[in-house]
Amino acid sequence: MSVSKISKVEQILKASHLKITEQRLAILNFLQDNTSHPTANDILIALQTYFPSLTLKEINENLELFVEKQLIRKISITPNLTRFDGNLQSHYHVICTHCHKATDFNYPSFIDIESIASQITKHQVYTHELMLFGICQQCSHADCF
Repeated sequence: MSVSKISKVEQILKASHLKITEQRLAILNFLQDNTSHPTANDILIALQTYFPSLTLKEINENLELFVEKQLIRKISITPNLTRFDGNLQSHYHVICTHCHKATDFNYPSFIDIESIASQITKHQVYTHELMLFGICQQCSHADCF
């Protein structure tokens, strides 16, 4: 994680009266360095070598905190499957309906949709998400269909 990102994280955590722990920084670092959109369990498996006492409950609590503080994104693939994204730059996701892999899809942001939705609904729209669904290349070549 870059120095400026660490500084931002520290400011946000301090402002919320939360401790800056090695585990929290490790979770954020893992998400920043990972484009596979891991699940909480994926993160636990990756970090347990370094933090043997780390639990899935702690991972989930920290992930929810980071989503709330807008340090990461939460991608709800299905009601029972959530992935996390450390990339806060404007981008979208393509989800494989077979293996549930999430792949980044860069495309100019649909900013107009937010102002149009605001006008129509009278909501103060400030962000949006777009997920596209299909079959990834690996699954389309697999003998599972």
